[in-house]
Amino acid sequence: MTEAQIQAFFNSKVKTCQSGYTCLKDFRMTSVSRPADTYCKGYTGAANESAARIIYRVSQSCNINPQVLIVMLQKEQGLVTHTWPSDWRYNAALGQGCPDTAPCDPKFVGFFHQIYGAARQMNLYMEGKYFTWYAPGKTWSILYNPNSACGSSPVYIANKATSALYYYTPYQPNAAALRAGYGEGDSCSAYGNRNFYNYFTDWFGSTQKPAGNIRDEGSDAISAAWAAAGGKTGSWGNRIQAPNCAGVTTCGHVFEKVIAYWQQGSGIKLATGDIAQWAIGQGVANVGYPNSDVVSVTENGGGRAQSFTKVLVDAGPKGIFAVSGLTRDEHAELGGVRQSTGWPISAKTCASGADYCVQSFQNAVISEVGGYAYSVTDTAVLQRYLAAGGVKGELGIPISNLVTSAANGGGQEQAFTKGAIAKTKSGTFAMFGVMREAHSRAGGVSGQLGWVSGDRVCSLPGGGCAQDYQYGRVTLRSGAAYFVAGPVASFYKSNGGPAGSLGYPVSDTIPVSANG
Repeated sequence: MTEAQIQAFFNSKVKTCQSGYTCLKDFRMTSVSRPADTYCKGYTGAANESAARIIYRVSQSCNINPQVLIVMLQKEQGLVTHTWPSDWRYNAALGQGCPDTAPCDPKFVGFFHQIYGAARQMNLYMEGKYFTWYAPGKTWSILYNPNSACGSSPVYIANKATSALYYYTPYQPNAAALRAGYGEGDSCSAYGNRNFYNYFTDWFGSTQKPAGNIRDEGSDAISAAWAAAGGKTGSWGNRIQAPNCAGVTTCGHVFEKVIAYWQQGSGIKLATGDIAQWAIGQGVANVGYPNSDVVSVTENGGGRAQSFTKVLVDAGPKGIFAVSGLTRDEHAELGGVRQSTGWPISAKTCASGADYCVQSFQNAVISEVGGYAYSVTDTAVLQRYLAAGGVKGELGIPISNLVTSAANGGGQEQAFTKGAIAKTKSGTFAMFGVMREAHSRAGGVSGQLGWVSGDRVCSLPGGGCAQDYQYGRVTLRSGAAYFVAGPVASFYKSNGGPAGSLGYPVSDTIPVSANG
């Protein structure tokens, strides 16, 4: 796992930490330096290092799978999923140097010392020089519990990794512990190695090699292509991420200058140049791997496009941006970069705590709201929308596409979170906030007011605003908007509107059928 993958994993396990506590995903500390020795390559201390960074760096130094350290954090102190961890959990994070019958050894107290100390200890165990009683390749009698009266049974230790785990936690689960899953067995049950297995397989998959020891075809193909490109000193640069791809139909490796993705039956696809550097900067956990060749496009100013497993990457006139999810589907339906929508000119942004995302293109704005995608593509409507400030302006986010109506002579209208834009033969006009709400109360385009016929005017007496419609007017003063319609509107306008003797309306026009 990379540092970014470790951090993303921690983030996925705890959404919100309880107030006053620091969860593992947010934990930071100043690490200290450690010299290289037989077991680890050493460590250069640094300030403000995250837990993910410490685990990643230690795993590299001591050649220990970071997934092992992550699982040990959970099975020892529950730190991966804990939402209110106290300081003592970090101080004894892996139980390294912390016997059940005595306080922790002072030189192992603290998160960094626990991680580095445990990883180094694993290598010391696997060396087989000082620890020999669970040596691999032999069958050993292993206790079920510290209470020897609970008995033991033979266990075949197949490899160094398993021997190291039994040195670290020298008890095996009995039948009751195994039947209980993550729960409690009986008085003779021990849970450390059972929980390690459960967490590891639940979070990271099988601990075994694929059935039949299937050859790592994808990694072999990528490695051969890398070697042909000159290896570390060649055009791809050094390899910086190489997941185990044995027995699978896809495989991706990340190099300094290239991202390579192998698919069974399709061969290798490469991301290179600025697209590769952009994707590496974003992290393959976010964008995926390239699953197509780069396509050059001349339309709309020209650029290049490449499909990744999670996003479409467009390198257009305004830079490199990802197009993903419903936005990607909507953009493709509109013709993609070759048609009038054009290239993305901003990244997709999603509001924190709100159910919408939005992304701007050369000639469109596309939003995702409530599981649907909407687009502003009509030239006149888009111009009005951008003139009103776009997604950060008075209209807000698109929440519908442009809808055509035959009511009152016909026209088109598009809704936004804070208003609407209408387009008729009279022109294209925007309606905002409570004034638009007044139009809705009047029945919208098929109601008493009909279609909007002019821009909002806000230079009226007392700081008020007014906007004209086919059959009336909406006025605004002191945050309250009301409409006048039909003959009432004609009479109101003929008497000077807000500046006349009647002033501002304080209620909507109400149709009355009584007495004719």
